[in-house]
Amino acid sequence: MRGRTGVILAGMVLYVSVGAAAADARQDYDKLFGREEAKARLQDMPALAGKILEAARSLHGQHDLRVVLCDKAYEHGIKHPGGYETAIEAMRLLGQMDASHGASSRQRILQVCLLRQSQAKGPDKARLAEASLEMLLEAARAARDAGQYAESLGHFRRAGEVEASLRTGQAREIALRTRLAQALQQDAMVRQTAENERRLLSARTGDLPPGGAARAKLVRLLLCEFDAAKEASALVTGELDPALRAVAARMLQPVEQLPEQECLELGRWCLEESVRTSNAGKLVLLRRAKSCLERYRSLHPAPDVPGVQADLGLREVEEGLVRLGTTYPRGTVLAMSFDEAAVMEKDGKTYVKDLSGNENHALLEGGEWVGGQRGQALLLGDPVTSPAARRRKAKRPPPAGEGDSLTTVRNIGIQGSHPRSVVFWCKVYAHGKMGAFLGWGSNRTAGQFGLGTYEQHWFLWSYGYGHDWKTASPVDSPRWHHQAVIYDGKIARWFTDGVEAGKGFVHAYQTADTPLRLRGQIWVYAVDELILVNRALGEKEIKLLYEWR
Repeated sequence: MRGRTGVILAGMVLYVSVGAAAADARQDYDKLFGREEAKARLQDMPALAGKILEAARSLHGQHDLRVVLCDKAYEHGIKHPGGYETAIEAMRLLGQMDASHGASSRQRILQVCLLRQSQAKGPDKARLAEASLEMLLEAARAARDAGQYAESLGHFRRAGEVEASLRTGQAREIALRTRLAQALQQDAMVRQTAENERRLLSARTGDLPPGGAARAKLVRLLLCEFDAAKEASALVTGELDPALRAVAARMLQPVEQLPEQECLELGRWCLEESVRTSNAGKLVLLRRAKSCLERYRSLHPAPDVPGVQADLGLREVEEGLVRLGTTYPRGTVLAMSFDEAAVMEKDGKTYVKDLSGNENHALLEGGEWVGGQRGQALLLGDPVTSPAARRRKAKRPPPAGEGDSLTTVRNIGIQGSHPRSVVFWCKVYAHGKMGAFLGWGSNRTAGQFGLGTYEQHWFLWSYGYGHDWKTASPVDSPRWHHQAVIYDGKIARWFTDGVEAGKGFVHAYQTADTPLRLRGQIWVYAVDELILVNRALGEKEIKLLYEWR
């Protein structure tokens, strides 16, 4: 039985049937726009596409009809230059509401960009070429986040070709992302190979020689790639290698029940095997290695050779987990991804979750969500992106006179001259001549620790003469850049895209302990993957976060 739903369009409520299949959705579309579509001339296409997209946004829960509406908005929008932006918005909406359309919607967005660029003349052509490059990079990141690594690699490679002709200064970043996309694609192939081998070997377990290489390979696969210790132990025979038999037995036991020496041996075995597995297997092994080595150090605190080996192993484990993007550096007190799953509503207010486990959640006033360097990002300041973003901003304005802001619900806990690190991705659209956009502390002399700009350069902000530092790193045009500021208690250093932006600034800070705040009064910027650490990160750690996280 078909129900009825209302679509609010141009102030009127149009009632259409709720179709149960794509054919019904097409009939519903014809009832809404069939007559207008039949009469529309070429110059009418932008307005028609806009009305169709508005209807798609107004509907809730009518998936099949919304897909048809998005497709039609694109189909009509691309027919006239005035409808190109609507066509792009329609495909963005389609990709957001249905992941199965992600690849096709990204491809069609790129088609619009290339079409728009090919029709431009004079200065507009160069400007639109740069816009096409940004769209290519956006599509590449979106495909990567969706696990479509082959598609992502193709977009990154195409972006590298475009960058070679435009020379916008992004060649190093694009080359790095291309290598990482290739690594992810290779990892997916390694995982697929492991799954195929498991399926083939498991189908003939009865024929595997008790002490043969095939049985040993299957046992190792189950232990290292699939965290299936119980299944692996069932295949163990007395003819298998004694070391592998011992590992299989230990993997069955809870770590807290393992004797001291077995903890060290199993931890080191897991760490060594992790270099030969896919990322999925690596994660399992590194977590087991971490548990084993931490337990060993709790049972064996002596600073002897085995203890030092365990400590070195733990550092290697931490580096590996950070590289996988599954954990944060040691000492992290706040971590925000700004992805949809890390945003919560409570008592009519919006909060961004702290993923570090320290519950330094933050209240969001104003702001809007945009595509980030990884997943979703937060834009603070006046809206500068799409018409849809401006509509969202109008529905949730910041407090009068204060501008957009994000403020932790409690003090951040780093004060005085205690070491610290602030790491984040940032895209700056506009900024004032001087001012901080992120920091904590008070307005007393030297009582604030903040990051901002001064005379077109990144600026380490405090209060009082001699307490500030203008770096050698200019604030670039609106592109994503990785920023890391570290302070070891004496010297502050600023890194942009993994490269130091100056030799450092010698100063003893007197930071007051207050909530952390990001604001958008004189700034317009997007921020992503914000991390605050209560120690000074090393250069290797900064490079690791820039390249992999």
